[in-house]
Amino acid sequence: MKLQHDLLVRLFASEIQKRKNVYFQLSSSARLEWISNALRSDPRLRNRMAGAIIGHFTLEEVQTYEANEAEYSRRLVNMIIQRLQSVDYEGEQKV
Repeated sequence: MKLQHDLLVRLFASEIQKRKNVYFQLSSSARLEWISNALRSDPRLRNRMAGAIIGHFTLEEVQTYEANEAEYSRRLVNMIIQRLQSVDYEGEQKV
């Protein structure tokens, strides 16, 4: 997941822009909640982010993932949320 960090950040920054930069009007704590809610409530965004990671799996990793897909998907989304919450998106803001 470390190798896809920049990709995840760019994809999420694009999502912020699509949602009319509402993110930038929120307080710091509200921003963290907004990130979590965006990934948990929007299946298109969640699948896009997870796909960016899963697409880099080896065949063995895919087999492991498929053996318990629901649990690994939940963990993957939680890790993506944590990673996105650790980023300052102010530099990504378009005027």
